[in-house]
Amino acid sequence: MPATTLERDNPATGLPALAALAASLVVGLVLGALTQVGQTWLSDAVRSLANSGAPWVLVAFLLGLPASSARAAGLCGAICLGALELGYVVTAAVRGFPSSSTTVAFWLTAAVLFGPVAGLAGYGVRARLRPWGAVGGGVVSGIVSGEALVSYTTVRDTTSPGYWVGQALVGAVLVTVVGRRAGYMWALVGYLVGAFTLVATPPARDRLAPRTELDGPVAQVVVPKANDARRREDGRLSALSRRSRALPSSGSPRPRATSTAPPVTHRPRRAQAGPHL
Repeated sequence: MPATTLERDNPATGLPALAALAASLVVGLVLGALTQVGQTWLSDAVRSLANSGAPWVLVAFLLGLPASSARAAGLCGAICLGALELGYVVTAAVRGFPSSSTTVAFWLTAAVLFGPVAGLAGYGVRARLRPWGAVGGGVVSGIVSGEALVSYTTVRDTTSPGYWVGQALVGAVLVTVVGRRAGYMWALVGYLVGAFTLVATPPARDRLAPRTELDGPVAQVVVPKANDARRREDGRLSALSRRSRALPSSGSPRPRATSTAPPVTHRPRRAQAGPHL
């Protein structure tokens, strides 16, 4: 009979609690740092991997898998999400990029409130806990697919559509695996709940789907994260471009004619194609 309680510990097949917690801390710090670096180094085809929130949730879920107890799995999920944000913020500071206090607060709150849920979901799937393992794994799968759906329908023109299709397939494959191990019906219920939360709930949709670059993995309605410094530079260049296209002001002196030729009518300069636009 499959276990129906979260108290089914498996010390013989899981990592010792301290080892699992240490792994969550190290993996979180490393992947958080790589996320920040990836936002500027990854190609356009896969840059959304470093600009969306679902991959972090998936990492917390996976790190709960090897835990030997439900309590350790919950702590692994919380530590993992907190370490991901810490690794990201520290790397951004070292590279000279600012971090949004709102983003930091969001992910630290998520680490406390949702991190244990993701870790427990991973543990529940491995231990075949019904229905909680199926529901938890389904929710994580739904978040992965739901973020992909929202992103594909809103920013496919500025990101890689193929990436979002691939992420949606990852969520579908994950819920299938979860259902096979812990029950299809409850896995499907969790999947629909997770996807609906991303698609139909503005606070979750706006905070978990793709975010602005170099501001931590948080969605601003699925717009890839934009470098703050780059935005300021683009704004400065745009202002210069607008000034260069503007007509002379009405109060400015008109140039004197130096020949008998009729005066030349001043026309607005056409914008030149280039990075200033």
